[in-house]
Amino acid sequence: MTTNRMERLRIPLHRNRYTTRLPRRVVWLFGFLGACVLLGGWGTGAVILSRDTVSSAAPEHTQFVVHLGLNRGVYNSVIDRFGDFPLISNRSVRLSDLAPYIYGEISLFIESDGHRSVAIRTGKDGIPGEFLTAHALIEQQVGTSTLLLSDKLSAPGGWEPASTLVFPFSLPWHKRIGTLYSPLETSQASSGLYLSKQGIDVSLHDKWPENNDPLPTFPKGTFALLSTPVMTNVSVGTVTQAIDQLIPPNEGITSTAILSDVLTQPGQVILTKTDTGTGYLFTTHSPTWTTEARETLLKTVASVAVPQEKAWELPDNTRVMELIVEPSSITTEEITLSGTLVQRVATTHGFIYSAEKNGVSVLTNREELLTFWLDATTAETTEMNCRGTSLYLSLQDWLSTATSGPKDRTFTLVQSLSTVFPTISVENTFGGSTMHLCTH
Repeated sequence: MTTNRMERLRIPLHRNRYTTRLPRRVVWLFGFLGACVLLGGWGTGAVILSRDTVSSAAPEHTQFVVHLGLNRGVYNSVIDRFGDFPLISNRSVRLSDLAPYIYGEISLFIESDGHRSVAIRTGKDGIPGEFLTAHALIEQQVGTSTLLLSDKLSAPGGWEPASTLVFPFSLPWHKRIGTLYSPLETSQASSGLYLSKQGIDVSLHDKWPENNDPLPTFPKGTFALLSTPVMTNVSVGTVTQAIDQLIPPNEGITSTAILSDVLTQPGQVILTKTDTGTGYLFTTHSPTWTTEARETLLKTVASVAVPQEKAWELPDNTRVMELIVEPSSITTEEITLSGTLVQRVATTHGFIYSAEKNGVSVLTNREELLTFWLDATTAETTEMNCRGTSLYLSLQDWLSTATSGPKDRTFTLVQSLSTVFPTISVENTFGGSTMHLCTH
């Protein structure tokens, strides 16, 4: 009787505890906000710790700044690729030598005359005096923990990066290791540096000219390839004025027009090095390269290569030799290669060839290169690492060719770079171009 009354009054007969639970969506929201706060704090701290604090020590007349971050994730890879590069002009110190004294970052400065110096962030102990003495280095304190190291006293030029913050995160297969700056008078260009399997990738914002008809293979001995147009804002008139005087009027083409085509028309330049010497092959889509224009070009090139000699005797009995360039005295001949009519002219160094196929004109000094261009399936080809669609250059082969002439020329910076990255190339990617600095 009593029980029934208590049930009707809704009086619980047992003690029960009820826990109020938040909805699942609210729990997820709090978790998400907490993760965002943690990631934001971690990311902000990482950006602050990885900021560029040493590049502002750049000396006057600096043309390029290479800033490298040496964190634990990329330390071994950076040392592996840059460890043997001579950092300072006229000194033997390398990145592997300085690495124990670098506290997270280093900047390499390259001045307009090729002179190199570095700035590093160091710890409280700095660099031992014995190390500086052993490498004959001059140390200048630029900031609280920034040292400028050089073979001479240098005055910082007051340059500052547009932003000292460096985004420290990157894709697992594309790790960022630093930034390449080009301090200019009116603007500032910068490119990211990334690790790659072949060496280092430089991310370029602008796209390079790319050949509309890329070659499936390369001729044997290729050490340089460049797609045109290049330097479209450069005037060649002052360079070609004297050459144009050699070409008779109404001969169909001028050297100004030829060089302008190199700068403004799509095409390609290939350089090769074989037992027969250095070869070149230049193609252009220019409509100005008619049959008559190519013939005039061949005659002009040949007459410059083999000038006529005329001896004179001055009143004081001094004998002089006059070199006469006369394109009209040169004769051309026509032959057929791979079913294509080819013009050629003889010089003391062999023949120069010119032809046209499918609206593209070609000029070369090697028959094997012309054969390759006309029909690559019948020519001897080669495979190359570090391949690019816009540019390919073997620095070591280029150096041996550039320094083989009678004039004593030195390319100290390129020579140093070639010991670490013997080949470079450029290819277009989404949103810009990528330059590959290849270690093999």
